[in-house]
Amino acid sequence: FDIFLKANFRSICNTMKLQLLCLSLLVLGLAVFCVAAEEQPAKPADVEAESDEPEALENALMELESPSSDALESESSEVSPVEQKYRFRRRRYYRRYRRALRRYYRRYYRRRYYRARRYYRRHYRRYRRYYRRRYYRSRRYYMRRYYRRRYYRRRYYRRRYYG
Repeated sequence: FDIFLKANFRSICNTMKLQLLCLSLLVLGLAVFCVAAEEQPAKPADVEAESDEPEALENALMELESPSSDALESESSEVSPVEQKYRFRRRRYYRRYRRALRRYYRRYYRRRYYRARRYYRRHYRRYRRYYRRRYYRSRRYYMRRYYRRRYYRRRYYRRRYYG
């Protein structure tokens, strides 16, 4: 208890509150632990073995020695062969689906964000904050996008650059 090393009254109260909080948490944890230990008392192994029936023990030993018919039935009624074939690819397919979703999202909703990330490699977050603004978009901005798309669609452009 280092309350006498502190000078002002508020720090003394704060340290006392901290110590009280730690003590109460410790007491609460001890109480919960004791209640949990009293609810489930640990039984020794030989008491469990004596309380069990001898026929059940013999049946368990027989099942361990030779697999019974119901075990074979459970093996046969597992999964269909198609499901067994694609069981280990399921995570990869799920990942591919998430990637397609992300591609769709990027294409239609967050185009300027990815453009900023491509052009300004280190500070793309700052530029994204600027490009997201409403005043940045104007009629000329939309017209520029539209004309650029029409220009890229031209046939002579493709023939000129790609043979």
